[in-house]
Amino acid sequence: MVQERPRDLQAWFRRQYESFGPHFRIESGNPEYGFCGGTTAAFISELNGKSQFVGFTEDGKYHMLVDETITIAGDLNNDNAGPSVNIIGKGGDVTITAMRDGTVRIYGKKVQIDADSDINIKSCGNMSLKANSIFFDTNVINTNALKTDTFYLRNITFGQKAFSGLPINVDNISSIAGNGLSTLSDKLKEADLGSKLEDMSGNLSEQLGNIDTGAISDQLSNIDTGAIQGQLGNVGKSLGQMNIPGLGGLG
Repeated sequence: MVQERPRDLQAWFRRQYESFGPHFRIESGNPEYGFCGGTTAAFISELNGKSQFVGFTEDGKYHMLVDETITIAGDLNNDNAGPSVNIIGKGGDVTITAMRDGTVRIYGKKVQIDADSDINIKSCGNMSLKANSIFFDTNVINTNALKTDTFYLRNITFGQKAFSGLPINVDNISSIAGNGLSTLSDKLKEADLGSKLEDMSGNLSEQLGNIDTGAISDQLSNIDTGAIQGQLGNVGKSLGQMNIPGLGGLG
C-alpha cells in the first residue's frame, strides 16, 4: 500500500508542471507519495494506451517504468574498444528478476562468470549442462545425491583404469558389494581350480620321488673339506700380515 503524505505537508505551491501536449509532460516537486516517497522530477509519456515514466524520488532512487520493453544498447558504431554496457552495484547487490513465468537469458559468443569468493547455483527443478566437453579443475568434488545416473571415471589410477569405459552407479556398486563373494566362488567353480591344484600337487610329489638322493649324498661326501679349511686358514694369515696406514696390521 502506498503511503500518503499528510495534507498539511503537501506543499503544492512548490510543484512545477509543464505539458507538451496530451502525450508528454514534465513535472517536479510533486508532494504526493509514490512507492518511494515524493517525486522530485519526472518525465511522463502516454500514447495509445501505453505509459512510460522516468522519475527521481525523494529517497534518492531513479525509476524507469514502461508498459512494454526497455532496451539499453551501447557501442552502436561498433568502434568502442571497451565494454559496451556497464552495470555496477558499487556498494550492494545487482538483482535481475524475471517475474511470473519469464526466463532470464544471458547470451554471448563467450560467457564468463568470475567470483572472488563463492558461486552458488540453486534450482527448485532440474539443472542441465550441455556442451561438447566439460572440464572440472578442482581438488575435490562432493555430492550428497541419493541416486546417481551413469558416471564415468577418468583413466588416472589403477582402479579407474580397471573400470575404464564401464558405467558406475550406486545400484551397481551395491550389487557388486553384495554379490562379490558369491560371484568369485562361482568363477572358481567354473575354472575347476580345486582339481587343477590337486593334479599339480600330485605331479610335484612324483617329480620329487624321482630325485636320486643317493647320488647327491655321494657327491657331497666327495667334497674335500680339509682342503677348504686349509685355504680359509691361508686367507686368515694373509689378512693378519696386511699393514694399513693408520691402522697397523690386522693380525
